[in-house]
Amino acid sequence: MSFRSMRCRECGRGRVRSVAKSGRFQRYQGALLRVPAKLKIPTCDACGEEWVDGPTAEKLESALSTIYRKRAAQIIARAMKAVRHYARQKSMSLASIEALLGMSTGYLSRLRAERREPSAALVNELALIGKDPRRLRELEKVWEQ
Repeated sequence: MSFRSMRCRECGRGRVRSVAKSGRFQRYQGALLRVPAKLKIPTCDACGEEWVDGPTAEKLESALSTIYRKRAAQIIARAMKAVRHYARQKSMSLASIEALLGMSTGYLSRLRAERREPSAALVNELALIGKDPRRLRELEKVWEQ
């Protein structure tokens, strides 16, 4: 599809042109990520509607996947540092933490080694636990009741 002279089907006024700009966000794997400013996306110059075709979708997917993996790894590394410190203080094993979180044994190690792409929900959960590892004990109590 050529966007060079396409009139916007959304508003009927503007022309769709490939635009690179900052301040755009897109959901990927449930996380809201900033679209790289250099990535050109066909956009109506009147209403701002974005028209993503196949090639643009592939570029967007590739860019967001890279951003997601890098950011998830940073969040997980920070959280796991706090969790490991807390676990040592409370004599908790990594396997017991994985069981508490409903994970298979070794899953946290695979995440740290970036051999798995975790869901945004899991990254969020680990981030919250990393901010206050005492939440692990709270989780134990939730399931005891």
